Amino acid sequence: MSAPVERGLALPQGGAWLRFLLALAAVGVLMICWRDTSVSALVFVQIAMASAMVVGVVWNPDSLWPAGLISLAIGIRLFDGAAVVDSDLLWLIVLIPLVHQLAAVAGAIPARAELSLAALLPSAMRYVTAVLVTVLLVLFVVVTGLAPFQSG
Repeated sequence: MSAPVERGLALPQGGAWLRFLLALAAVGVLMICWRDTSVSALVFVQIAMASAMVVGVVWNPDSLWPAGLISLAIGIRLFDGAAVVDSDLLWLIVLIPLVHQLAAVAGAIPARAELSLAALLPSAMRYVTAVLVTVLLVLFVVVTGLAPFQSG
């Protein structure tokens, strides 16, 4: 008879929880990229595209939907005259890698699977490292005066 294996802390329906967190991160990215406009048709198009993106990312996280969401966010940020260092950029530095990591893990874990929280440690470490290095580089750029920080 074999000895029982201690698994540590496990989250039932862990894949579904990962998809829920992925949806929150995707909505956060799209809210930061939202552009105010008085043209109601453009507001409708933005809402329709954002809804389709979030549904696509959550429904099929191991597809091109997460890459499309990230590319859309970067494209809006660069081509809409917002290529500056500000608080929105800092939020995107936190949320874009989160979407990337959550999509990668959620794509590999079925929605109804039990998830050991220890299994998430490598992904969490990669995420923290990527965000920390990026924030330090942005801080260096601001401190050295290469790009001013715009508040407000």
